[in-house]
Amino acid sequence: IDDWLLEAYIWQFGGQIISEDGEEMLIYSPETVAAWNFFQKGVREGIFIFGVSGGNELDLSGRIAMVVRSTGSIGYLKQNAKYDLGATTMPGQVKEVVPIGGANVFMFSARPQAEKEAAWEFLKFLTSTENTKRWSLATGYMTSRISAFESQEIQKIMTDDPRYALTYQQLKDSAVRRPWYGPYPEVHAMITSAWEDAMSNPTKDVDAILKNLHEEAQYVLDDYYF
Repeated sequence: IDDWLLEAYIWQFGGQIISEDGEEMLIYSPETVAAWNFFQKGVREGIFIFGVSGGNELDLSGRIAMVVRSTGSIGYLKQNAKYDLGATTMPGQVKEVVPIGGANVFMFSARPQAEKEAAWEFLKFLTSTENTKRWSLATGYMTSRISAFESQEIQKIMTDDPRYALTYQQLKDSAVRRPWYGPYPEVHAMITSAWEDAMSNPTKDVDAILKNLHEEAQYVLDDYYF
């Protein structure tokens, strides 16, 4: 139920989540209904396994043939999987779409000058070419600096192990910016709750679940913006 995965599933079926200005929900559509029905049918027929916990253990169990995970899982899976580990780009139904993930680092302006100077030195260290390269080599995450990407070590590992090149291939071919809007945490929680409801009870009416989700999320947007 990761947010970026749910975004991917909707977009890959041609659906949308929210308007560009963040004020109008677009999640209830024939495309999104088709996407959720597809996955619910897979759960119902025993093709997919859905669970809200224990994912790592399941992925390593050998009981499943394919898993959708972040590229940052490559290092973990290589180290822990007891089977031959392959990797490929994200699948698509109508189109191939991969949300750009990641995290952020911040400095706060309302702090004493000495703290800000110390924080700036730490951020420079954390995001240096050497450290972002080291992080990428260990995990499989995309480097956050072009200088690291162009380094001999990153270029070599992509040649020696093509699994590490997939993130950059997807960035070029199918990556899109994720939606961001004021009440995102609240709306996202509603989306994941609806997804969990549909997948953990795979006989439920997906159309009704998504219609109710759309209406409740739109109420949150209206309350926030107006």
